[in-house]
Amino acid sequence: MTAPPARPSGEGVGVRMGQDATSALVADTGAELEPLGREASRLIRVLWSPSTWTLTLLVVAVLIFTVLQPTAFLSWFNLKNIAINASPILIMAVGETFVLSASGLDLSVGSVLVLTSVLAVRGFEFAGSTGWAAVILGFVIAIGCGLLCGCINGVLIAKYRIPPLVVTLGMSFAAQGIGYVITGGNDLKDVPDELVSSIGYNSILAIPDIVWISFAVALIGSFVYYLTRFGRYTVVLGSNPEAAVRAGIRVDRHIIKIYAICGVTAGLAGFLSLSQYSGTQIGSHAQDFLYVILAVILGGTSFYGGVGSMLGTCIAVFVPWVLNFGFVVEGMDAFWQPVVLGVIFVIVVYLDAWRRRAREGVRH
Repeated sequence: MTAPPARPSGEGVGVRMGQDATSALVADTGAELEPLGREASRLIRVLWSPSTWTLTLLVVAVLIFTVLQPTAFLSWFNLKNIAINASPILIMAVGETFVLSASGLDLSVGSVLVLTSVLAVRGFEFAGSTGWAAVILGFVIAIGCGLLCGCINGVLIAKYRIPPLVVTLGMSFAAQGIGYVITGGNDLKDVPDELVSSIGYNSILAIPDIVWISFAVALIGSFVYYLTRFGRYTVVLGSNPEAAVRAGIRVDRHIIKIYAICGVTAGLAGFLSLSQYSGTQIGSHAQDFLYVILAVILGGTSFYGGVGSMLGTCIAVFVPWVLNFGFVVEGMDAFWQPVVLGVIFVIVVYLDAWRRRAREGVRH
């Protein structure tokens, strides 16, 4: 009898990922890079990366609106509002980057944000709606609710093999509906002054606290995504699930963890939104999942999994808000913004599909 084939080690997985990444880069550029030399190859990789294109798009948009309205658009007040509005989306996009990289999908982040904010306010009320004890209780409830929603999504997808689209769309309806049932359709305003005056209005170096928090979440997410085994396994799972199983990755557990992270980021965004608006906004987050998914895909994470960029996500999350505030400053009809974003979304998904076919062509 012959011995069974050895199971690939973690180092083997890293090598495979490196090989896949190299093949993808060759496919994207349409030519072999090595003959050009190491420095030229590195330059082409940087210039061709989706993060570079996203940054270019963002800079071009800023330049256009700056030329059209130089004093109004680049005012500190305007830039600060762009950063504040983008912060909750950035936090949720960090979790969504892990999900999409693993070939998953979470459409429930906006509704989970609403539900967690509603339950957090109920926690505030239970604790008297004042004092740091109430703030801490609301925070624990928001994070716990987001974690629970994420785990439910993960279990249904991993254990019961229900498609992510179906599970997360169902969670979206359920979370939104529960939020309306609890509130009766009315926004809740019993938010402790300590939360609003600290995170809501406080600034460090003239930058609002909520922006600092979103940057901290992005840094932590980037560290986990790029520098830990969990991040590498996430990309392997999205690239080749069978290889992930052969490599010894506990796929079901990993999927549950990924969706749990996405739920926690939605819960955190829901809690922070209370400090931003001094209450719930149950009717204002229906399209948040679109902004989140657009930012993740525009930043370079493949809709089909296996390729991701946390850096690109952090850049792309500002594009919709630059367009939004630019249209407002220019006096354009705000309804043109979703039209422009829709066109950008279709183009980005098409290019993603084209790059995917190119990578598969190189591998085969």
